[in-house]
Amino acid sequence: DLSRMMFLGGHEPQRKLAAAVTVILDKAIALWVLCGIGFAALWGYQPLSGAEGWVATLKIILAVPLLGVPLALVLLHVLPSVLTAVASRTGQLESLLSLKEPLSRLPASLYARIALLNLLAQALVNVNFLCCAFALGVFHVPVGIYLKVVPLGFIALALPFSIAGLGVGQLAFARLFELYGVTEPALGGNVSTLHIAVWGIFAL
Repeated sequence: DLSRMMFLGGHEPQRKLAAAVTVILDKAIALWVLCGIGFAALWGYQPLSGAEGWVATLKIILAVPLLGVPLALVLLHVLPSVLTAVASRTGQLESLLSLKEPLSRLPASLYARIALLNLLAQALVNVNFLCCAFALGVFHVPVGIYLKVVPLGFIALALPFSIAGLGVGQLAFARLFELYGVTEPALGGNVSTLHIAVWGIFAL
């Protein structure tokens, strides 16, 4: 994401703030879709004994971005005075205003199509994760568990604690599979590592 901001900002030096906001908006919509998938999965999940509090807390955590992203889109249209003041001090006010105007002209149906496109993209990532598990010979874990674990694991991967989520993803997936009744502690970490390797090779 930082690389994309620098690349876009370098090509549009007078609109660096607008370039950064477009990258943030793209990431926000993708995370919003992931949170929606995880939130829906948790409602169909019967928590293990002792995990009820964890599930309830996670539902609240996921509900915050689900409500926050639409609110942020509204704020982009309104362009509050505080944001205007900050932008004017950095000399990027005109840049931000140039971004606001096209956004205000976009129909709501376009945002819906963007969300659907992200839903397809996240579904393909989930399928890749499942294929990595099959490649490692893991066939005994029900597909329904993947539908619940994988979105939550990828939300953890998105947290900026390490480069590309290395280490964080392995720990998160190992713990999540355990919470869903998978007893092999190395399964989540191994599949997550293979997924990152395969996804990285395709990106290269």
